[in-house]
Amino acid sequence: KQNVLGGSSTGIGPKDGDNPKIVLDALPSKYDFPAVISSLEKILKEGGYTIDSLGGTDDELAQQNTASDNPIPVEMPFPIAVTTTYEGALSLLTTLEKSIRPMYVSQVSFTAAQGKLKVSLLAKTYYQPEKTLKITSKVVK
Repeated sequence: KQNVLGGSSTGIGPKDGDNPKIVLDALPSKYDFPAVISSLEKILKEGGYTIDSLGGTDDELAQQNTASDNPIPVEMPFPIAVTTTYEGALSLLTTLEKSIRPMYVSQVSFTAAQGKLKVSLLAKTYYQPEKTLKITSKVVK
């Protein structure tokens, strides 16, 4: 059976592994918005897209010390606007869909002008704060 990376769900190679483990490993435990933007910028440049805008709000101060004994994924929203071709727009959506890091595209708009296509996306990814372990000691009699 094939996993989300195109590898074997039971193998041991670099693209192998079961889907739940791949997804859990893809959610970082530290909030790092600059790394998300840097990764997206690299993907866009390597894909040959003209980046019109790429941004979001870095919420690092509010996300510090968020470790808990019951952590839940935290959204990291970001907008993207690129100029590309029709094929490039399809490729961008496919690339985001196949990303190891879960990405959810909530809105897409297209504007055509002079043989090019401007694609604007509202998307979000996630991180999951670390789980804290409460270690206690107990005297056994």
